[in-house]
Formats: sequence, C-alpha cells, structure tokens
Amino acid sequence: TRFVPLEEMLDDSVAQEVELCLERGGRPLRVSVRVQDLHSITPNAFLECGNAIFNNLSYQQARNHNLPVEGVGVYVAAQGYFLRRAGISAGSLITDVGGRPTRNLQELEEALVAYPDGASVPVRYTSLANPAHHTVAMVRVDRTWFPMQLSTRDDPRLGVWTTRPSLPPPPRRRAPTASDF
Repeated sequence: TRFVPLEEMLDDSVAQEVELCLERGGRPLRVSVRVQDLHSITPNAFLECGNAIFNNLSYQQARNHNLPVEGVGVYVAAQGYFLRRAGISAGSLITDVGGRPTRNLQELEEALVAYPDGASVPVRYTSLANPAHHTVAMVRVDRTWFPMQLSTRDDPRLGVWTTRPSLPPPPRRRAPTASDF
C-alpha cells in the first residue's frame, strides 16, 4: 500500500463515499465508506479557568480508551491551580459541575460562570482509564488571578486562535452579620 496517495485521495473525498478493497482473514472485501472530516472531531476550542485548561475529548483519546467522541465529559488538558487543589489530575473527564451535566465545553463554561469567585463547587469526574468509576471533589472557583476565557481556532489551514473572556462571575453573597438581625 502506498499511503501518501491514499491519504491524498481520502483528503479529496471528505463527506463523500469511497470504495475500498480490503483483505480480512485472508478474504478480499469491497466496502463503501463515508470519509469524515478529521477536523470535525478534533477539538478546536479550549477553556481556561483557574489556570486549568479544558477541551472536548479528541478522537484520538476517545479511540485509545474505547469511548464515544461526544457526550462523555470535558477533558482536563492541564489541571492548573484550580483542579490541583481538589486532587483532579490532567487526563480526567469532568462530567458534572454543581449538579449540571458537562457533556461538552459549552456546558462546562455555562456551569462554571454561574459561580462567584471563591465559591466551593462539587465537581464529578472520572479518569479515561476507568470511566465507570466516578469521584466527586470540591473545587474553589478562582477567577481573580486566573480569568476564565475561551479560545477558538479558526479555519484549520490558518491556525489562528481567537480568545474571548467568559461572562463575569455573579457577585459574592455577603455572609450575614450580627447587625443584619
């Protein structure tokens, strides 16, 4: 097999059907397959919060751990200060923040912006190696020293990343004092 011409043919056939001649178990097979755009299942955005970095699960990580590409949680690319204090390591999947499912990066950002700086929030997570085992840890939201922001890659051919700040956190609730009674 000459892989460079095969790769070129597949690149030129994205979103189309191609016919492949294969051999499985010593038997020749002809199969028709639809070519998917690899960029459509490759993370093109990441969220920073508390010096941690999150992205959607990549096709490669999903394949390596026999998981679906979408809907299983948000991948922890770097634990940063935010997660390190809670014992959540890089390579984990965040599946829930404060009782809200986080199946993708948008849901994680929406869940996190609901909490004021300094709030303690329960986070449910799992490891890629053992996705059936879930753990809950309390994290302390830190948006003072580490602003929350979302970076998105434009057209993959250009490779330019744009960053926008997340919505500001809600104000902290003031603890009642003796004079409030």
